[in-house]
Amino acid sequence: MRPKWTLGPWQAQRESNSIIGIRKEISGFDLAHVLQPEGRGDQKANARLIAAAPEMADFINRVAYEPIGPLDSSADNVLEILTQEARALLERINKETP
Repeated sequence: MRPKWTLGPWQAQRESNSIIGIRKEISGFDLAHVLQPEGRGDQKANARLIAAAPEMADFINRVAYEPIGPLDSSADNVLEILTQEARALLERINKETP
């Protein structure tokens, strides 16, 4: 079943000093804008988190509905696979861009 949101990948792209746009990577149309509240420095982090939403939804869907790892995997192996994937996703979210 197709999700009800715009499929990813999304990217965060700075549009001005106070605005970061969240865009569908290929089409380039804006899905959202992240504004910089005065005195706060979390705009880039918020934009990266929002842009990662489709990837996070895909990960959650796989965990909830798809088999993880080889059929003969133990619970420990599956947990290790999920942990590695979750850490890689968090690393991409925390990467210092845009």
